[in-house]
Amino acid sequence: MNIIHLSDLHLQKGDRNRAGVFKNIVQHLFNNQNRWVPQETVVFITGDIAVDGELSSFSKAWTELKKLINVGFKVVCIPGNHDVELSTAMAPPLHQTYELFNSLSA
Repeated sequence: MNIIHLSDLHLQKGDRNRAGVFKNIVQHLFNNQNRWVPQETVVFITGDIAVDGELSSFSKAWTELKKLINVGFKVVCIPGNHDVELSTAMAPPLHQTYELFNSLSA
């Protein structure tokens, strides 16, 4: 079994630098399925996928992570403090954030 641990991605709509780095990581895993056998690899993301808890900040992450899920990688996400930012008026309610993470990790 392979374990890949990612943390503190802090993705934000319009931030091409961080999104580009994350996309490169996903692309590496996708392109190297002979090394990182999807059925034997778990990708753990332990918090702070987004920088501000807004749904738009998650959209790029979901798009990229679904590529891995679709070829058999198991993805487990644990929300961090930025993913449930309560001070942001546009942040989704806490239960919505957990539903997003649960649907991705299912």
